[in-house]
Amino acid sequence: MAEQDARYLNVQDAMDWFYRGEGAANIVLAYRGSDPLLVGKVLRLKKIPLDGQHVQKSNNSWKPILGEEEQKLWESWPSVARATSLESLIQAYARDVMSPLLGPEYVDPGILLHVSGEFLEKVTCNVHHARPCSRITATKIDTTSSSALLISDHSVFWPLAGADQDKYLLPSISVEIKPKCGFLPNSDFIVTGNDIKKRVPRFTMHQVLKLTERQVKLLSQYSPLDLFSGDLNRINEAVDSLFQIPQNNLRVFVGGSIIDAVFCDSSPDCANWQALNEALQSCIFSENKVEPVELLKELVAQSLYETNALRNLLAAQKLDSLDIEGAIHAYEKVSYSKCMDNLKETTLDIDDGPSLKSVDLVDGMSLSECRQVVRNYLIAATAKDCSLMLTFQQVPNFKAEDAEVEHYKLISSSKSRYPFVFKINFVDLDLKPLNKMLHYYHIDQKIVKTYLATIQSGGDDKAHSLAPLN
Repeated sequence: MAEQDARYLNVQDAMDWFYRGEGAANIVLAYRGSDPLLVGKVLRLKKIPLDGQHVQKSNNSWKPILGEEEQKLWESWPSVARATSLESLIQAYARDVMSPLLGPEYVDPGILLHVSGEFLEKVTCNVHHARPCSRITATKIDTTSSSALLISDHSVFWPLAGADQDKYLLPSISVEIKPKCGFLPNSDFIVTGNDIKKRVPRFTMHQVLKLTERQVKLLSQYSPLDLFSGDLNRINEAVDSLFQIPQNNLRVFVGGSIIDAVFCDSSPDCANWQALNEALQSCIFSENKVEPVELLKELVAQSLYETNALRNLLAAQKLDSLDIEGAIHAYEKVSYSKCMDNLKETTLDIDDGPSLKSVDLVDGMSLSECRQVVRNYLIAATAKDCSLMLTFQQVPNFKAEDAEVEHYKLISSSKSRYPFVFKINFVDLDLKPLNKMLHYYHIDQKIVKTYLATIQSGGDDKAHSLAPLN
């Protein structure tokens, strides 16, 4: 049974929650009250489209939220297969599926809280002014929900907040990274015309599509292969590239507050830059004359190098052993649908090269084996799309026997006079729906087609030298 707190958030509690951020499907609120249970926590609320095109709340609260075929797909995890709300599904999937793969020390599945409609209506009004215009015009908080997910605020070191203030002088600093896929596929299911996928990272190819569609202004030089390499020099290169062009793959928080586009303007007068300066300046040896951001990059790279978080994440990603070009055939068999008819527009050519033999292998698989292929692909999709949060807190007067920090890892730098405690957490570990398999196939083919067209029109280096948008 999912862990659920008896606490009920009602309209009088709404004033203690403020806007932290949001994605396509959820909005996150941070707590600023004094309730011990809620201090250091954030509340994750479901959103719905403004046009009302969403799944209506069921009159049968006991009814599983997943469809019949998805229940069969996840039947080895009853807490997932039988979840009766989106919030309980998210919690069960993070706790029972992803946590054993990534490491329980890196995953906080959260606690389910009851929320009233009046509470949701009130916080909707309270946070309206803080939401980006692009989000306000597309989505709103689902005020019909009866529960929300309470999770730890990974952007701060709340366990240290009540400690000796002489010891913890400055706010914690957190860096959120979306690592993306850290390996090159080598599946026999990849058709000959798409062999480029075996040589060029998916992230690199997707950047070209995003630039073509004007979703980004510059091509990022970040390579997930460097970040996952296990080589400190390559990890440093990857981190440096992320800081140069963050896009939506890197965000920085100081004291729990996000710094917008902090690395787009290195001017000392930039308020965002100054906030980071102030949070790190006293840690740096004055004779080194090191920019605070350089210290932060070193801390990020070193902490990733010294822990097994990325190794665990890469292993989860590699559960996708057949690539989408193989998994889509297993999906076709699992779904009992004529989805192959829907794939004709994307030129799925099973007669091209080695894939004919490979498709025969799927045809010979049992339904149970096909479900395992699809399930592993969806788990890997979560691992490829999640985020990693690294949070640092300086400890000027640290002593080895300090009880407050003994359960955290310590990291030091030649640029800093004080050590830092740090922690790493995975976030955004949502289950990917079965009906998204077709989307994964379509976007994969579009990414490859666009990348190939770009390099063929201007040489092998064309994709890395496109002019920035105006």
